Amino acid sequence: MPIKQYTINKLSLSLILLGILTVAPFATAKPQSPFKIRGVHQFLYPELQQKLNPDKPVWKQFNQRLKQLAELDYNLVVFGMGNAYRTLLTVSAGGTVTLQGGTANDLKKLVQQAIKLNIEPVFAIKFIGKPNAMFKELGKKYPGLLVNPKSKNTIIDPTFKLPGASSSYSGTYLKVIDFLTALYPKEHPPKYFMLGIDEFISSEMAMVAKKMQLSPPEAFAYCLNIGTSHLLRKGITPIIWGDSLLSPTLGKADHGITVPNYQPDPRLKLKLGHSYYSTFKSKDYQLHQMVNFMQNRDKIIVADWHYRSSPTGEFPSVDYFQQIGFKDVWGAPWNNMTNIQQFARYADKRQCGGMLATTWNNYTINDQLKIKQILYNCSAYFHNPQLPLPSSKLHFAITNKAGKELVNSSSTGLITVHNKQLYFNATIKQKISPKNMELLIICNSQKKQFQLPLTFNRKKQLTGNFSIPASIIPPARLRIEYGLVNTTDGLYYLYEGVAGFEYGKHKKVASNAPAKSLFYINFSSVKQTDLNKLWASGKCSTPLTIEPKSGSTPILADGGINSSSVNGIWTEPVINNFITKGFKLQITAKMTGKFKGNLYCALLTQGDFFHGFRILIRKNQKLLFQFGGLGNNKPLAILTKKTFPMNKWTKLEFIYIAPDKTKQGSLTIKIDGKNAGTTPLPKSMIIDNKSLLGVGCEPNGRPRAGRKLPMRRPNFPGLIKSVTISPIK
Repeated sequence: MPIKQYTINKLSLSLILLGILTVAPFATAKPQSPFKIRGVHQFLYPELQQKLNPDKPVWKQFNQRLKQLAELDYNLVVFGMGNAYRTLLTVSAGGTVTLQGGTANDLKKLVQQAIKLNIEPVFAIKFIGKPNAMFKELGKKYPGLLVNPKSKNTIIDPTFKLPGASSSYSGTYLKVIDFLTALYPKEHPPKYFMLGIDEFISSEMAMVAKKMQLSPPEAFAYCLNIGTSHLLRKGITPIIWGDSLLSPTLGKADHGITVPNYQPDPRLKLKLGHSYYSTFKSKDYQLHQMVNFMQNRDKIIVADWHYRSSPTGEFPSVDYFQQIGFKDVWGAPWNNMTNIQQFARYADKRQCGGMLATTWNNYTINDQLKIKQILYNCSAYFHNPQLPLPSSKLHFAITNKAGKELVNSSSTGLITVHNKQLYFNATIKQKISPKNMELLIICNSQKKQFQLPLTFNRKKQLTGNFSIPASIIPPARLRIEYGLVNTTDGLYYLYEGVAGFEYGKHKKVASNAPAKSLFYINFSSVKQTDLNKLWASGKCSTPLTIEPKSGSTPILADGGINSSSVNGIWTEPVINNFITKGFKLQITAKMTGKFKGNLYCALLTQGDFFHGFRILIRKNQKLLFQFGGLGNNKPLAILTKKTFPMNKWTKLEFIYIAPDKTKQGSLTIKIDGKNAGTTPLPKSMIIDNKSLLGVGCEPNGRPRAGRKLPMRRPNFPGLIKSVTISPIK
């Protein structure tokens, strides 16, 4: 299917279809895959799909996706019927199965189209847990059917007596299974059916287990056996998610598994891949022992999902499921390219029969190119797990007509309404043969985006020119992505930009940065009227967002910004590429008050528990520096003996030196020039460019249009004058 061409004067701001991809045949034949099954899981949400592309009938769009999966040589597709929040199928209070946004005939045609393309169609439903959306009406009519209707991760009570049905399961889940399996043609009956048993609350299973006079693992197995036995009687192989069967306890002597000849694997204690959820939202109840009571393990396939990379490249849960006798184990990655490559290699080594790509966000405005990357690269690694990772070192610049650089891949730029024509340029240093090059510019706040095909010239540059369409209303913050396919190996190269640009009428207000600094902001000369156009300067120049609280407390005072007077101050500097060997972070601040609600308040933060760093202040005024990724995913922490003085401008320094092959790294904290603590570092810090940098606060997540950004810990109770981040060679 050829790429849809846009001239710059016809750029459409209608949402470009995220669920439908343009793919190109590979320049060379794909290698023979080591996996018999190469699948894709995707939800079917017609109403969302129609919003993304209102100009084409929605079920034709789903059919087109199947053709594109066939071109990428996938041979199985899992049609997800919904989750706890949204569903394609519902069961009415009268027991009738109804489709939202389609008909049974639409699904029948989709099944037939998949079979015609030699893609095995598989239906998937949430099973045991997350029943809210599918059985909402039944739950209202029959209180007690859902253990906790207010929880999205609740379960159906198997002891509930549902009128007109032999059991609560026969009147709900089994009814839906029968409806879906009847949609296949007689000449091609269903081979597989997926029961999504992931992420339900283990304490609720303990509640129903008590009614049944069973242990929680026995009750879990009882519920699952209902579904798997029903499918096996129909001659259908059940597929289940594996996370609720996994626990780090499996690697210990007291694992509790009674399956004959089971030997605990110490690697399981490390939670490699991370998806070990047998104690989901309740550590008091372990459900992994349910395999002791599970029927027909040798006839059931486990889709073993893990979405994080493994520090060893191993996923021992695969070995565990094989050892206890499941029919097969399919690895299921998502959107982490290292994880996809590692998982395919490990599954190949362990002779797994299949791999299953997952695409959970294929209806969101931000993930159009990410979905392409997932589908292309999963296909490539499912065929050849030994392929290298596609380089993430892709750089770009945007210039105006006069040739002045306005934006680049490390620095957010300001583009005013006076810049009518803009020019995109990206030099490709990798030895690749690109195809399907495209630029995507996204305006989250206005839920708009536009796309531009790029050309590849003899200088190995991707180029394109554009102007901001009139329907983007300034002021607006726009994000940049671009991607391409390497036709020699089928890998998709993607730049997901944090650095983008501000589009507006005003000029930015920024401090003059010290030489060689990456990030610098000084509030001492800022005016109240400048707060909505304030930028940090330095090599990684970026705008600051200041979310005020309601009230009359002044935001600026005594040469600093009052971080306790605002909801939050955050920004997105792209510093990761420049601090691989180390950095010096300097903060000048004055603590003027106390804080409530937590043992620590946040002075400066970037990332989360696993990535980035956090500078926190304890209630006793001692400083804590923390960063993730060391030792079983636990963050390193250094707590000073010296305290942060009250009501005094204080200069803090945090000096990080990365380890190398010859010596350990180190982290040093200084207070007013005096050493307050040093610790050796065996591993490097990992900074995630996609995480927000919180100044005087700790952002919890990412901003959403029309909502204040939530914070984890209390804001720093005082004034911040300046923040400087500089690289160390």
